Amino acid sequence: MSRIKNLFLFIIPIAMIIVHGCSKDGEKSVPIKCELNTCCEEHVNSSINVEYTLEGIGDINLTEFYYVDANGEQIVSNPEYPYTIITTLSNANDIKIMAKGIVRNGEIRISYYAEDNGIKYEGTDFCAKYLED
Repeated sequence: MSRIKNLFLFIIPIAMIIVHGCSKDGEKSVPIKCELNTCCEEHVNSSINVEYTLEGIGDINLTEFYYVDANGEQIVSNPEYPYTIITTLSNANDIKIMAKGIVRNGEIRISYYAEDNGIKYEGTDFCAKYLED
């Protein structure tokens, strides 16, 4: 009886290691750190309206959203999403947008769009990680 008990106590932990090692749950514990940036678009006129957008899908954690408006650099900590702001920039301010966050299973996307006298200014950046089912 003692041999069977010892064998049983030996087999159970090995079986648990094998089952756990084959599961995809381990992938979920390895999020990726994202630092998104799209910037430095210069515009020629004295002022321009710019739309900045921050989007998030899935299992993510947004920690910071950064953009430039007429007052300079703006930082929003732990922003809600989707987040959209339209602001007017003078030609002293470049169009610039950044975001930081962590993605476990989904994506973070930032973008800007402006148009002036038929000239389009646009940029986008994203960070994504999708787990297979």
